[in-house]
Amino acid sequence: MGFSWTGDIRCPLPKCNVCGEKLSNSSMSSTKLKRHFDTQHIDLAHKNVEYFKSPREEQRRINDMSNDIEANVIDKLDCCEFAIQAYESIDISGKAQLLAFIRFIDYGQQLNKFFVVKNCQKQQKGQDIFETLTSYLDSWNLSWDTCVGVCTDGAPSMARSLK
Repeated sequence: MGFSWTGDIRCPLPKCNVCGEKLSNSSMSSTKLKRHFDTQHIDLAHKNVEYFKSPREEQRRINDMSNDIEANVIDKLDCCEFAIQAYESIDISGKAQLLAFIRFIDYGQQLNKFFVVKNCQKQQKGQDIFETLTSYLDSWNLSWDTCVGVCTDGAPSMARSLK
């Protein structure tokens, strides 16, 4: 708990994630690691294992779940028609974004799934939006041929006043 390793992969050295101390290879046993932790970091002894998980590990798990959900949606879209709903929005920092959702029928139930969010240029044009959506359709191996509808929010770039 609270340790990682450093050095050569053939002869790794335990490294305390709290104080950064590199311990000897003979300290690799769980009892010696626990002794270091209990004697050097008394204030952290009551923390659970979640406290010590690295942000990279959490991000990896989030990415794995995201990829799993995406693969599930792609599998469902392989054999059905879909519609796209696109919006232009502003995030909290004032940057323009393109948001799109994809709708389809799965076992008689209408599903609305997140499709893409992309930062936009200040002067986003209809062609830019089309190219962004096309690129994401391509990455999911989908074609405009199975798209039965497109709904937009009526922003100038969506309403063809900016091509």
